[in-house]
Amino acid sequence: MNVKEASRPVTYHVCPHCDEEIQEKSTYGAYGGLIDVHRPCGGMIEFPEQVYDSSSPLLRAIQPHMNEARKLREEARAYISTATPFPEDFKARCRKSGYNVE
Repeated sequence: MNVKEASRPVTYHVCPHCDEEIQEKSTYGAYGGLIDVHRPCGGMIEFPEQVYDSSSPLLRAIQPHMNEARKLREEARAYISTATPFPEDFKARCRKSGYNVE
């Protein structure tokens, strides 16, 4: 029996700085993993927000931590974009959440 061929649309991410497709291993976490960086061009990137099923007890339990991480990433981008050093209270909140931003 012959194998059938099929096709389907593929969604992929494109870097806003260099317009290249973001490959699986072409990013790294800077500032202790707080900020994603596109390795080929060095530009800061932000992936689209994931939508999760809120009926899951596990996801409901970790939602406050996910919200805090989102706030920290947004604050870090603001500090970096204005070349402002991270304040000590921000660094302390990052450490508490598991990010090493020293």
